Amino acid sequence: MPDKTETRPKREKKRRTGGGHKSLGVFENAGIGIVYTDENGTVTAANAAFREMTGYKDKEIAGKPLADLFEPKERPQAFKLLEEVRKKPLKNLPAEIKIIPKKGDELYFLACPAIIKGNGKKGQWAFFLMDITGLKKREGKLSAALHEKEVLLKEIHHRVKNNMQIISSLLRLQAGAVQDERLSEVLQASQSRIRSISLIHEKLYQSRDLASVDFADYINVIAGQLFHLTGADASAIRLEVQAADVRLEAKRAIPCGLIINELVLNALKYAFPQGKPGTIRIEMRPQAGGRYALVVSDDGVGLPDRIDIQKAEKLGFQIVKDLVKQLDGTIEIDRRAGITFKITF
Repeated sequence: MPDKTETRPKREKKRRTGGGHKSLGVFENAGIGIVYTDENGTVTAANAAFREMTGYKDKEIAGKPLADLFEPKERPQAFKLLEEVRKKPLKNLPAEIKIIPKKGDELYFLACPAIIKGNGKKGQWAFFLMDITGLKKREGKLSAALHEKEVLLKEIHHRVKNNMQIISSLLRLQAGAVQDERLSEVLQASQSRIRSISLIHEKLYQSRDLASVDFADYINVIAGQLFHLTGADASAIRLEVQAADVRLEAKRAIPCGLIINELVLNALKYAFPQGKPGTIRIEMRPQAGGRYALVVSDDGVGLPDRIDIQKAEKLGFQIVKDLVKQLDGTIEIDRRAGITFKITF
């Protein structure tokens, strides 16, 4: 039978290494930084990973407020974090913090606090700190590269817009110089088409979102330009636009803008002869599956039955037909009251 005095030292050794941050177990050998503090936020111990990352020795941080290691402007967040741990120890998400190392640049950590001893008001806290400095640096480089590309895209849109405005101005001057009325109309129509494309680049240049444009605003500007170009009486012909909260990327906005240009221009020229009053309506309706329905209608004299848009020889209708095909869409025509064009794409 073994002597009881021989087993006592083993039980005492087990009791000394079974808990507490002074043991060399998981705490000291963990792959992430771990810092223990008391209820006041004063550091009681820091493991090897944290000491290696920051360059501090144990004696240099033990007994000091953990917040003293934070960048000065981050210290209020440190105190707030500690207070949140006290109130809701199990509901705190990891927080991003910056710590000033003994040497070198500031370090970024993802900190996850937890109470390891006590009742939440008094006791001991553990801060688990994952070094994300490399990730933040890569994020900064990506952000800088993205900003550079945004600036470049804005400059491209600006230059394209300027070049197209020059072409539009040349066509306007040429239209005013020719004596042939028919040729003047052709040049004016070409001017309006180029201006509608130029407007997309102008809107993208002005927008914070370089990928899409506010389509309701775009429609109103196009229509206003067409009223001005044709000399239509805005007091007699009303314009109604319904496209709230619709944003389109350039590859779809440009064809849609040209379609609107052709159909509204046609309505202003032919739907309301001899000053007849009426209304032109433009709607953009979201459809299922990310598709849209563009509806352009007027309550004017309508389109003669003999004209088939699918076989029409007029350039305007040919352009509309080709643009609908470019959008991979379909077109429906309703002639019952004036005329309605519905393009689904």
